[in-house]
Amino acid sequence: MKKKELIILGSILLLTIIVIVITIVIIATKEKDTNKEIDSTIYSLFDNAYKYYYYMYGDIKIGDGYVESDGEKYYAVLDEEILEIENIMDLVKNTFIKSKVGPMINVEDKNKYFVFSDILYVQKSENVCKNIKEYNFDNLNYLYNEERIEVKFDSTSTYIYNEDGNWKLGTNIYFCLD
Repeated sequence: MKKKELIILGSILLLTIIVIVITIVIIATKEKDTNKEIDSTIYSLFDNAYKYYYYMYGDIKIGDGYVESDGEKYYAVLDEEILEIENIMDLVKNTFIKSKVGPMINVEDKNKYFVFSDILYVQKSENVCKNIKEYNFDNLNYLYNEERIEVKFDSTSTYIYNEDGNWKLGTNIYFCLD
């Protein structure tokens, strides 16, 4: 009888260990997937924030062709990524929290866009930025919870907030070095 009890007890112990190991593997896999998803979200938001700054304040690539509107010259945009004004607006709305969208779009000294005959034109701001701050993201670290992510990188940090189920930056991280 003791031998049978030892076999049963050993089997239960072995099954318990197997269940624990499987549970740990599943949790570790989910955590890795979550970390990859968060990394992807952070990099995407940072890329969008750079594009925003470039579109609004950067030295946009232009051609020789121009149109005039209200006595102002607008030059043809050669940058293929900027196809429509709506793309810029969507970029801001999808990248930054709601309370920042209006102030980020309605700034005074920015590049102004104009569409004529399905061609995008730009009038660059007087203080166009030719040297936008670049960051090193090699040592990216973050603290994550369901409501926000605190991201630390290149001797600085920022917050990303969960707004209506979408992650969005609380502020723009880029600025002009000129």
